[in-house]
Amino acid sequence: MQIKDGDVFFWSWKIPNKLSEQAGTSYWCMDQQCIAREVDGKMLLIDTYNYNPHQTEEIFGVAGFTGDYIRYLNSDKIDLEFKCNANELRVEAYRKDDYDTVYDLSYQKRCYKLFAVHKDAEPSVKAILAKKQAEKESLESDVAYSLKKIQWLAEEIVELEGKL
Repeated sequence: MQIKDGDVFFWSWKIPNKLSEQAGTSYWCMDQQCIAREVDGKMLLIDTYNYNPHQTEEIFGVAGFTGDYIRYLNSDKIDLEFKCNANELRVEAYRKDDYDTVYDLSYQKRCYKLFAVHKDAEPSVKAILAKKQAEKESLESDVAYSLKKIQWLAEEIVELEGKL
């Protein structure tokens, strides 16, 4: 597999450590998501768990990985599943549902949300229509529930008034 700078992967251990697997720590403080970054001529695979977005403007930029807790991965010891290339993406935090293809790059066990779309992506009429239809269906469901609740309350009121 040819790995390029910016490639994002799902990863897992090829041979899990039996002791840490039993203790539930095989992936302790790891996202099982990594990015390939070229540093000093070497291609490094870096787990995204300890990423600090305030240190860089690019998605998972090298400057965002500093400190003692950064996990560098050995490609011989892990299986990789390609997800996307972060260099081809831009962050889309607020209108992510308006696009056909959205990448969930959330990190630190998905606590910190990070959604991205291709740099040249435009909002999709199809995606926006699906979003509006889902919102309409949700509101219709809320209205149906409210009408049913009004009916239940009216019946309880009549029953309670009959006991006066």
